[in-house]
Amino acid sequence: MLGQSAAILLWSGQCEAFVQTIKRLEVNVGRISCRIHSWSAQPEHKAISLTLPYRASRRRFLRFILVLATLVTASSSAVLADDGADALLQRALYFSDLYNWRAARPYFTKSQQVFEGAGDKRNALYARLGAIRAGAEPAPLIKLSYMLGQELAGNPLLQADKELRMFCLIVKGDFDGESDTPAMRSDWTEVASLAQSLGNTKWQYRAQGQLGFADFYDGDLPGAQRNVAQALIGATKAGDIGGQIFYLSTTASGLVLQGMNDQANLYAIRAIAIAEANPDAGYPIIAHQTRPVGSTADVLRSYRMRWQIELLFKRLKSLAQLGHLPKHDDRSSRAWLYGKLFVTLLAQKLIRIGRDISPSGHPVSARGTM
Repeated sequence: MLGQSAAILLWSGQCEAFVQTIKRLEVNVGRISCRIHSWSAQPEHKAISLTLPYRASRRRFLRFILVLATLVTASSSAVLADDGADALLQRALYFSDLYNWRAARPYFTKSQQVFEGAGDKRNALYARLGAIRAGAEPAPLIKLSYMLGQELAGNPLLQADKELRMFCLIVKGDFDGESDTPAMRSDWTEVASLAQSLGNTKWQYRAQGQLGFADFYDGDLPGAQRNVAQALIGATKAGDIGGQIFYLSTTASGLVLQGMNDQANLYAIRAIAIAEANPDAGYPIIAHQTRPVGSTADVLRSYRMRWQIELLFKRLKSLAQLGHLPKHDDRSSRAWLYGKLFVTLLAQKLIRIGRDISPSGHPVSARGTM
């Protein structure tokens, strides 16, 4: 399953690169005139409409594209296959260290396969944990967190190997941060302790920053500011590219929520500049979303609304298990979502009614007149 996911990712990436090459040929050489209609407007059984000079047949051209794409994909797979398992794992950890989990995914999945074939249980588990964090095993976050919790409690490798246990807790902490603040705090507290015992300074300050997010979720704004600031200072001193981009971006987001748009823009610009100087870090989406647009009042209003929406979806993922959609077609997906939303709205209505009723059964508003 993991190998298939990696192959799909490679295929999509190579096809995208191939399409870009074709487009450059159209612009620069003018030998190919290709008109591609929107996939969403076409029935699934219809092919892309192509118009080629010299009356070249559509079928021959499509076969040409397929052959080239297959060769490019096979070449990329050969590159992964030629690397040793250790090199693949280190490459995966390099990308994950930059918070570029999408780029890390094929390296995690491939190294897991190689380690399993060699009987290396420790590193196979290490790679599988990274692959899970990178999305190789789609499932509700609550389910993934529970599974990792069971592994932490019962797997001898995760109990004896501090580095492996710390990595598992890092993955679990990221999942719990989406739905369970107390569990998130517990995860990152243990990460900080393990990092200290291992002499790993990077994950000491990164864990401190994550505990700052837990403080924010719990309403402790001074604690959140202090911990995230310390994480950013630690990342800057250590030359931690991924940490700098991440904490500069999240600091900018927090400043926007406080209406400090000018300061937020400075942090966002710094994060974007570092990411552009280090392409392996990927696209700094948080920093770009944070850059202020419009008046201060408009931006503050938008981010307050955005934060309320984020909290709503966080609650939905936790209570209604909306973190994973177990459907594949439009109608059943819509019916499943409507059902979940109906139950959630009904529950919220009951909670609001329940708050206005005393244990005696009388409305709270009427208690003063009794």
